[in-house]
Amino acid sequence: MEHIQPILQQVINNLKAKTQINKDDIQQIWTKANPKKISQNTLAKILKNGVLYVNVKNSCWKYELTIKKESILANLNKYFSKEIKDIKFRIGEVKNENEQEAKKG
Repeated sequence: MEHIQPILQQVINNLKAKTQINKDDIQQIWTKANPKKISQNTLAKILKNGVLYVNVKNSCWKYELTIKKESILANLNKYFSKEIKDIKFRIGEVKNENEQEAKKG
């Protein structure tokens, strides 16, 4: 029995790794699922335990997106393989596509 335990642990770890979504994928799906104006003023940071954490530019955006949360959730769940149960908006660093393009160029 002792020989099976390490094998089972490795299988479990591999399954966990395959089901996790990386930060780039989260941001790409967030950008695809939302209008450009929202994407430019937000940054999807992490998906943890069914909760998506999103940085917003300021309190106005936080308020507006909180009001629209249910429709945003419904739209996002069309794109994600895992169900997103909630979105937490917080004021924080936001880099939109234009800023990233300017830094690259």
